[in-house]
Amino acid sequence: MVLNKAFGKPEELPFDLKMKRALDYNAIESQEDISKERNNLAKKLERALKAIINGIEEAQDDQAAERADMETVFSRASDLVRILSKKDIIACYTGTRVFSARDPEEYIIEFAPNNPRFVNVVLRLPGFTPGPVIAETVVSMLEKSGLQLSKKESFNPYRKRIPAFRELSDGRRRELIAQDPRWGHIVCRCETVTEAEVVEAIRRGATTLDGVKFRTRAGMGRCQAGFCSPRVVEILARELSLPATQITKRGGNSQVLLYE
Repeated sequence: MVLNKAFGKPEELPFDLKMKRALDYNAIESQEDISKERNNLAKKLERALKAIINGIEEAQDDQAAERADMETVFSRASDLVRILSKKDIIACYTGTRVFSARDPEEYIIEFAPNNPRFVNVVLRLPGFTPGPVIAETVVSMLEKSGLQLSKKESFNPYRKRIPAFRELSDGRRRELIAQDPRWGHIVCRCETVTEAEVVEAIRRGATTLDGVKFRTRAGMGRCQAGFCSPRVVEILARELSLPATQITKRGGNSQVLLYE
């Protein structure tokens, strides 16, 4: 986008250009010779185009690497789930993997050398499967080190699942709707999640969009919360008695709305 500042500054426009590529120049309408401004603008355009072209080339290289990685992941996943299709892929994510600097195949579960009550835990993949056993090991290590531990008697390891409307029979659906009409209000079309499920998730402790998603799958479908997030924000604000601007995606400063 190219703007002539002689007619106003970019920030004075009725729309936000912060995330746009905007080049400016200053040519007054009554100015007879604008060659200098024209040359300056040409140089800006040249630099911008070169940056775009270089960026595209770099992105193509990155995409090639990602494509090869994705093909490897998909091939391995297909060995486990034969019916898996690339059409089923909704979104892709990357993350940082932590390895032991001593040996990438080694687990580290030990006290920090400068703090006898701090346990360093570094796991190799897969880390999820041995997680419960490792947690018990760490608790045992802390107890043997002299840390006074007390069992939480009120802890309940078994949590009754929120009924998933999409999995219920028509008869059971009718029964629930008769008890509470919110069971008949579909909030998430992709995953068929109802208002009653969202409310129950909030009652059980969900205070964010992701908190609701983890408990109900609202936002996990094809549109990736494009349709349901405004409605979930509205329900969260209502049930928590908060303004919508205080509702976050995952806590902290991840506000979904800046203004109401």
